[in-house]
Amino acid sequence: MNDLIRLTVTDTTHGAPCAVSMSYRRELWDDVTEHDREQLRLIARHRYGSWFRDEFGVRLSDAHLDALPVTAT
Repeated sequence: MNDLIRLTVTDTTHGAPCAVSMSYRRELWDDVTEHDREQLRLIARHRYGSWFRDEFGVRLSDAHLDALPVTAT
């Protein structure tokens, strides 16, 4: 069994698909409420926003970040 859960944020960057992933210990995902999972998704979205700002020098709006899909695998 895999001990990590991967959260992947997907977006389009300069017209091309972009996916950024981060991993957490599986028990952080399996043993929490849906509200806590949404908080982890929010953290993932904002980490993506920080990466995007550092990489491209552009700050994404909170509305844009909040709309990004986050998948857990």
